[in-house]
Amino acid sequence: MNAPNPALPTRPLPLKPKWIAAGFLLLVMYLLMRPWLVERFGLDLPGFTDVKPKLEAPAEDSSKASAPQKNKNRPIEVPVIPEQSEPVVPDESVAQAETPVAAPTGKPPRPENNGAAAKPPVQTPPQISKNSGQTSSGTLAKSTPKPPVVKPTTPPTIAKNTPSPAKPTRPTPAAPAVEPEKPKLGVLKSIGRNTFESTAGLVYSQYRIDHVMEHARDIPDKPTHGVFDGTKDEIFALIDEAYELAQKRGPPQVVIQDEGDRTTYTVNLNRKIGRGGGQSGARRRNPPLKMVKIVLEGNEVVTAFPTDR
Repeated sequence: MNAPNPALPTRPLPLKPKWIAAGFLLLVMYLLMRPWLVERFGLDLPGFTDVKPKLEAPAEDSSKASAPQKNKNRPIEVPVIPEQSEPVVPDESVAQAETPVAAPTGKPPRPENNGAAAKPPVQTPPQISKNSGQTSSGTLAKSTPKPPVVKPTTPPTIAKNTPSPAKPTRPTPAAPAVEPEKPKLGVLKSIGRNTFESTAGLVYSQYRIDHVMEHARDIPDKPTHGVFDGTKDEIFALIDEAYELAQKRGPPQVVIQDEGDRTTYTVNLNRKIGRGGGQSGARRRNPPLKMVKIVLEGNEVVTAFPTDR
């Protein structure tokens, strides 16, 4: 057998198709998962866009390369989102930070103005925003903007000077109707010669007035005699009261008897209106009387006196 010549170079073994397919599949999965991994874990994974500038970047002067590097590390001002109740005030530093800065591509600036060399950008010192964090080595720490805080809405308050709604007023009860004052009973007014009419409508002649007034005093010689209590006006007022009550009531308080042209009313007033006099009253020690008897012819008074039956 012939031994292999060690001087000859050895050929690499050909790759199998399944390994090529597996590698291609892993590459596709990497490209699809790269954006999610960068956003989720903050990893700086290489990609096709990151390799291209590195390959095309020529060697330049250190002074020219340092200028874009400083611009790249320029602090980025994060605007502070004010609360809903605060007015939005533009900040010069925030406006300056929001100005887009061209990322260095590594290519030299193209000559302009008939081939004149472009001047490098002027270096500006890093500015520190009032609302941003502290810097280290001229660079500011990036801070992600916080979502605006939504405060719960509060109900509108009522001003002190706002008039309160009128309360429903209760209807005032109507005042009771005032009854007209009744005329005084027992007042006699003249309606003709020696003829008088009382408040209740009873008619008296002068002779009948004198006859009624005989019962204003005791007459001991008479067998039976009722005596009124009170003065003349009180006696005629009492007779009017008994007559009006007789027009409204009936037995047992009022007893009515008709004898020809005359009508007799016996009215119990349930109070002492006189006393028994004469011989009968003296024997009984002048008992109190609560009834009055009125004898009429139509509306003309014949007689009236206290009685007990």
